[in-house]
Amino acid sequence: TVQVTNTGDRAGKHSVEVYSRDLFASNTPSVRRLRGFEKIELQAGESRKVEFSFQPADFSFINAHGKRVVEPGEFLLTVGDLEAGFHYQA
Repeated sequence: TVQVTNTGDRAGKHSVEVYSRDLFASNTPSVRRLRGFEKIELQAGESRKVEFSFQPADFSFINAHGKRVVEPGEFLLTVGDLEAGFHYQA
């Protein structure tokens, strides 16, 4: 969940994007992968919470043997300049 605020003096639309990074993987997937987004419209000064939900399969990749896998490890999620890390254990 992330709080988004329109600090401007006019209404506007914004795409809130969440990216992930697998900090340690047996294969090197993309450094930063788009995992979700939501386009919102806010009035001047308005704030809104935007919530994203993920399943383990959302962090899968194709390994060196051509199989889709989700490896345990450390992950980093980013939305704008905000970051949150988590550990996934299979």
